[in-house]
Amino acid sequence: MKNIIWMMRNAFKVVFKDKKNALIFLLGPVICIMIAVTAYGHWEEGEIRIGVVNEDQDYIANDTVKFFTGMKNIKVEEITQSEMQEALTSGSVESVIYLEKGFTNSIEKGNPSHIQLISIKGAEVTTFIESYLYQYLGNILAISKQVQADHEAFKTAYNQYQQESYGISAHTVEDTSKNNIMTVRTMGFLIIIMFFTAGNLAALILKEKEKRTYFRLMVAPISAKEYVLSNAFVNVLVMVFQIIITITLMKTLFKIDLRLSFMEMFFVMSLFAVVTVGISLCIVAFAKSSAAASAIQNVIVTPTCMLSGCFFPLEVMPEVIQKIANFLPQTWVLETIAQLQGGAAFSSLYMNILVLLAFGLTFFLLAVYQFSRKSDVTVFR
Repeated sequence: MKNIIWMMRNAFKVVFKDKKNALIFLLGPVICIMIAVTAYGHWEEGEIRIGVVNEDQDYIANDTVKFFTGMKNIKVEEITQSEMQEALTSGSVESVIYLEKGFTNSIEKGNPSHIQLISIKGAEVTTFIESYLYQYLGNILAISKQVQADHEAFKTAYNQYQQESYGISAHTVEDTSKNNIMTVRTMGFLIIIMFFTAGNLAALILKEKEKRTYFRLMVAPISAKEYVLSNAFVNVLVMVFQIIITITLMKTLFKIDLRLSFMEMFFVMSLFAVVTVGISLCIVAFAKSSAAASAIQNVIVTPTCMLSGCFFPLEVMPEVIQKIANFLPQTWVLETIAQLQGGAAFSSLYMNILVLLAFGLTFFLLAVYQFSRKSDVTVFR
């Protein structure tokens, strides 16, 4: 343990001797947050714009239009049938409610028809509109069933229903999606920076090999295991510092609601820091030069981060890519964060934690084995 502490102190001196390194490690988290805020922070809760084609022009059709006009966060534009296609394709409306001639009569008879709900954005918009439309018309259809096709009785009951104070009311609830997205994307960008931080710190081993310092250490009473552990501890400590800075700035300066506790986020990201260190040490252990290590890191880090959803949501990728992503540690850490944001109990995600531990342990043991196997090498290129 004494040897490990001595080598850690020496590593910290080497790393922070250059003030630019400290500045880069400090600015890394800020860059992550700024990218996420710039890319996703402008999202705002907006109105849903719907067009209404009212060809029926009867009392139930007119009241249906008034119902949507009076709802908050919905902007209604009355258009004609000929304007419908252009309004949808131009994006001036997101969905169209088409009330054909005979709509009111069909509702009176308890057999709703002559109504279409059209959208080029699919279920994302139509589901919301349908939920209110069906509930509103459902109440009217209940009246129709009670009066059994008696027109006068229906109109009397319908007028009473319209005059009552009860009905459907819409309330705006807090939209947490923007904070969730910014949090996950920030962690995604932080993962990328953590990889390059770990790679740069692990590259100190290669520099010591090039300067022959590594081989002099191996002659001393220091094992390869101790040497790798000291570098790993320094790596993890630097990245833990980056994680703390990132989470603190998100909560205090940028006022981003993480939707999970500080300690949960810290634990998950710190666990991934161990995985990152293991991967970086493996790269260094197998690389034959600093240039080779840098090339291998670029080939591994950027594509895997892209496939695992660090840059953009994994859901937009083909199903085959999503299956491949399950074999990447980045996917597991981002999925763990997303599930915690969704309200999952931390104890229920033990499998995610075990998978990340397995990744970290596998890479770390592989690196230790490779360094031990090459401890007697006297030529380094």
